[in-house]
Amino acid sequence: MTMGQAEAHGVDGVRVPKFSFYKASEHFSCHEMALECYNESMSLSSLSRHRSHHWIPSRYVDSFFS
Repeated sequence: MTMGQAEAHGVDGVRVPKFSFYKASEHFSCHEMALECYNESMSLSSLSRHRSHHWIPSRYVDSFFS
């Protein structure tokens, strides 16, 4: 059953409020900005020096933006 069909049938819990989508996109924007700020504030030398303290594993970033 697709989202549209479920909505047409009035299935409880399927109709998602618009603000949920807004919050999701807002969160993504914040995350993207945080990444940009982080990348700009860290020079390559300090990044390699503090690699063990990297707060976002590259694996997570790869899966997040793929």
